[in-house]
Parts: sequence; structure tokens; C-alpha cells
Amino acid sequence: MTAKNNPHIGDSFDELLAEDGLLEACEELAVKEILADQIKLEMEERQLTKTAMAKRTGTSRRAL
Repeated sequence: MTAKNNPHIGDSFDELLAEDGLLEACEELAVKEILADQIKLEMEERQLTKTAMAKRTGTSRRAL
């Protein structure tokens, strides 16, 4: 039985978020979280503190 034939299966989650006008905001948040995780892992691998990373990127510790 396919999803189209099953009356108990509705739209995809993305379609639901789009209908509510939330899809773009959710995707942006997901990208930010992925980037933050990648930066954190790179900092750990290079043994950089937040202060050192902020200095290298020309920003503040708080912005990181």
C-alpha cells in the first residue's frame, strides 16, 4: 500500500511547515546549528579556545 492510497498518511512534515509559514525559518535554524556544530568540532580538533577563535575570526567570544 502506498502513501497515496493510505487515508491515514497525510502531507510530509515539510509541507506542513510550509503551510504554516515555518519551513524557511526551520531550515535557516537547522543550517545555523549545523555550522555551529562544525565550528565547535574544528575548534576541539585544533584545541582552540573561544577567545583564540574569536581573535582569528575578528569577532567577539559572545558572537561565537
